[in-house]
Amino acid sequence: MKNSLHRPSFLVFFILIYQGLFAQDPEFSQYYATTIYTNPASTGSDFSRAALAYRVQYYGLPGGIVSFNASYDQHVKKLRGGLGIMYSNDIAGEGILKTNSINLSYAYEHEITKKIMMRIGFQGGIYQKSIFWNRFVWGTFVLNQLGIITPTNISAIDVSITRANFAAGALVYSKKFYAGIACHNLLEPNQSFFAYAGPGTILPRRVTLHGGMLIPLDGKEDSKINISPNILLMMQGKFNQMNIGFYANKGAMVAGFWFRTASPNADAVIGMIGVRKNHFKFGLTADFTISNLRSAGRTAFEFSTIYEFKNKAQEKEKPRIRCPLY
Repeated sequence: MKNSLHRPSFLVFFILIYQGLFAQDPEFSQYYATTIYTNPASTGSDFSRAALAYRVQYYGLPGGIVSFNASYDQHVKKLRGGLGIMYSNDIAGEGILKTNSINLSYAYEHEITKKIMMRIGFQGGIYQKSIFWNRFVWGTFVLNQLGIITPTNISAIDVSITRANFAAGALVYSKKFYAGIACHNLLEPNQSFFAYAGPGTILPRRVTLHGGMLIPLDGKEDSKINISPNILLMMQGKFNQMNIGFYANKGAMVAGFWFRTASPNADAVIGMIGVRKNHFKFGLTADFTISNLRSAGRTAFEFSTIYEFKNKAQEKEKPRIRCPLY
């Protein structure tokens, strides 16, 4: 026990080391409920909407990761595109490591043909990463039977850093299909808490490819029974990921199933249920870990809520991105 570490603190220390070598952005399984986060080109793509997403990674594991994303975007006809704002919060290790960011985005919309649209989006903002050094408990301050006997006196590092960050993306779509590409962390900002910049301290670019289609099961264009197969490929540093699966909806009810791999291993299977009623959408996702990490954290849960501020005049307009229908 003398040389052991308090478990949550050890977990966060490990995360800090790991992120220093292979830093990654937070991710959401319901990536179409966090559209601006997935691709800034989707800003203002479907009426005016407010969206919230909350994710608990490795549920039940002390010092797990909690991610929150909130956004608002709307189509602005005079600007020939959309404007949006997004706030994100990520907490690891019971609050020891926190990241907050706020971003503004704009997407320009261009009509390629009467049935095919293209959007190009840009996003920019700042993020602040904070570490609460005094919450760490080191093994040299833990004794058998006595427990923690004195707070750490290890020299503290800077408590927070603030950096600018930028992203860009493109999207092509019709009523039946969509395909997009996005690149985040364009300038690969340095995120070291120390006065050092070098290998392992940057936030690598995150490149995302995503696409899918909408298939009406009764053959009608305005069908209320649809299936939407989709795929997402994400690459960041040495990390590669693929999500492949589908949405299916009948009336107000929505369900989905995906398989996620984190090369070279299978990572998780994802199940989703949701409801769409008038202007309101709600989704609940559970990730069931099938990799070797399942012994530590078997499940991740994610909730999403979207509210669309559309009126009767907007509903008569030519639909923008209606695929997938979630």
